[in-house]
Amino acid sequence: MNKKGIVFDLDGTLWDASAQVVPAWNIALNRHSEIDKQITIDEMRSFMGKTIDVIAQIMLPEIDRKKAVKVLKECCNEEQTYLRKHGGILYYKLEDTLKLLVQQYSLYIVSNCQDGYVQAFLDYHKLWIYFSDIEMSGRTGKSKG
Repeated sequence: MNKKGIVFDLDGTLWDASAQVVPAWNIALNRHSEIDKQITIDEMRSFMGKTIDVIAQIMLPEIDRKKAVKVLKECCNEEQTYLRKHGGILYYKLEDTLKLLVQQYSLYIVSNCQDGYVQAFLDYHKLWIYFSDIEMSGRTGKSKG
């Protein structure tokens, strides 16, 4: 008999990494003298769940789209490096909940993030054992929706 599955999003469902990734993004943004922008935690939270292309349109509308996406990919690379060392904030009793759920369900993560972000979450918090598979728009080129 096949197990039923549960598909989770990551940001806002399993953890909140907004405050942790803001400094990483600002480091990457500071490398570009033509960009006079520092991101805030509230802005970061508003971007969660959106693809890089959509964030580029919102965050850097005055910059050529291709260049804006390139800059945001640098932000994401900086973010992943940081998250692999420091993690984010797991929601209350997340691991206890996953331990219970995985006994009856196959668990999955699907996210509109860049490739490597879900892996950073799973690596730092050592949660790979609970998930059967993961997918993200940064790997497929498609939105989760």
